[in-house]
Amino acid sequence: MQTLNSIKQAVHDNLNPFLGMAFNEKEEMLLLWKFCSRGTVQDIIYNDEVALDAQFHAAFVRDITLGLEYLHLSPIGYHGSLSPWSCLIDRNWMVKLTDYGIANPLERWTKQGSIGGETLKGEEDKSGALQATSVLYCSPEMLKTRDQNRRRGTQENWLKQNQNRKQLSDIYSFGVVMYEILFRSLPYPEGTDAIELRPSIRRVRLNTEQYLKV
Repeated sequence: MQTLNSIKQAVHDNLNPFLGMAFNEKEEMLLLWKFCSRGTVQDIIYNDEVALDAQFHAAFVRDITLGLEYLHLSPIGYHGSLSPWSCLIDRNWMVKLTDYGIANPLERWTKQGSIGGETLKGEEDKSGALQATSVLYCSPEMLKTRDQNRRRGTQENWLKQNQNRKQLSDIYSFGVVMYEILFRSLPYPEGTDAIELRPSIRRVRLNTEQYLKV
């Protein structure tokens, strides 16, 4: 409840308001956020019918920067799962960050068995935690931390010990998202299709393993 309250109290022009939590008839937990009519940044930048000039690029980057700055200075401390599908666009073409502050609780609740583990619905699924390409937005050191925390017991001081690293990981994610906004493609030789990205995903994991051995 403390986590959900801190998310609820976060108010900024570039944050998508958190509405609350509910459970459906299948006893699945649902986190509810305000609807943004123009979809996600991912929807816009990969739509060839939408013309984006330098002014749009600058506005998108500015909005994400301001949202991240607020989160890093707030009690939440970081975003944790920044990606182009966690950047929503409202009817005024303003970018609003969503899914902030829930990456750490979801991982902890899953580890404790309070909620079910991650299940890939399909590689075209655009929900952040379920999308197969989400690893591309996670910095190598955070991949290490995530794997370590899955193997050990819950520690209450885990968040405080790693908040600075999580903020730095947000910047890593922001760099990938900014590249996508500017060039309308990922910073990898393959295309944006999940199947085509599999070699890149494997390289990210391999490079992470080599990085962690150094």
